[in-house]
Amino acid sequence: PSIDELVHQARQAGYQDGYRDGMAALDAFKQSFAKQISAQVGQLVASFDQDLSAMEQDMAEALARTAVELARQVVRNELETAPELVSRVAHDAVEALLINARHVRVRVHPDDLPLVLDGAGQELRAREAQVIPDPSIARGGVKVDADICSVDASLPARWQSAVGALGQSSVWEDRRSASDVARDSRLDFRTDPTPSQYGGLPHGANQGHPEDRDS
Repeated sequence: PSIDELVHQARQAGYQDGYRDGMAALDAFKQSFAKQISAQVGQLVASFDQDLSAMEQDMAEALARTAVELARQVVRNELETAPELVSRVAHDAVEALLINARHVRVRVHPDDLPLVLDGAGQELRAREAQVIPDPSIARGGVKVDADICSVDASLPARWQSAVGALGQSSVWEDRRSASDVARDSRLDFRTDPTPSQYGGLPHGANQGHPEDRDS
């Protein structure tokens, strides 16, 4: 071959080698770029999932807090508009005790005592239960003691159980006025109520504070 042909062949070989090397470099760059983009997209997706989970958690907690506060207002409204519901609580609390329990004592707020005796008096008399006014119990609440067990159906206890189901630990707040609290604290609830005073206590029931009852 002539010199021109040799030069042409060398150029063609150089061109093909350069093209092949260039394509290999381009493929390597594409793969590297694709891996980099995939990693970045993966990080963005993971970050988005974390942010979304955190937002969902915040929204769930906010919703639970809102539900708790709404329930708190509903309970207060029920206590104001339908205070006689405490008789249902007293009945359920007594029923929760074992059937062979003796010396059943039902403690309610003094203002709820007439409501309990009026609404659940028959059931309480059937169990020979003693109903005792106790200003330390918030209105709407009931505590029942017997010789073998006890039931705390006070409003704070029921509230804690309800909000606990929502994953909250909100404490029931006594919104009574300072004058009401001071008045109740001065009440001597250890004084034995009499049948003539409350009209629903069983004849011959052991009255008085449970700590004073002979074992």
